[in-house]
Amino acid sequence: MKKLILKISVAALVCITFQNGFAQSFKATASPDRIILTWSADPTTTQSVTWRTDSTVREGFGQILVESSSPKLEKPESIEVGATISVLKGKEYESANYHSVTFSGLKPDQLYTYRVGDGKNWSEWFQFKTAPASDKPFAFIYLGDAQNDIKSKWS
Repeated sequence: MKKLILKISVAALVCITFQNGFAQSFKATASPDRIILTWSADPTTTQSVTWRTDSTVREGFGQILVESSSPKLEKPESIEVGATISVLKGKEYESANYHSVTFSGLKPDQLYTYRVGDGKNWSEWFQFKTAPASDKPFAFIYLGDAQNDIKSKWS
């Protein structure tokens, strides 16, 4: 019986320790995270990006260039666009800044490379391809949380 009580006590202690230990692992930092690419107008000529930083970051930029085989991804080829910033104050977490930038004047059916940051802290480089000017078939993968009671759509 004493062994059972000891095992239960140790298990409870481990659960409590890990619960508190992981609570801060998703805290915003000065480095961009939660980077999301979407379009806000015509997907043949525009793409928008949003990302999160902590509240110490006061400005944001997106850099973009036409993709090439070259490993040199820095200026002067890249174009830098200023971002707008929205402050989000959460109940569980400290406030964070959400940045948004729209790249416009892009060429249809063109592969681009982009990154986001504040001039000091940058994300890694990402790629996207603008939509073609004419209608072409395309495919995509949709991943998401189906939630509850919609088996007819997900089964």
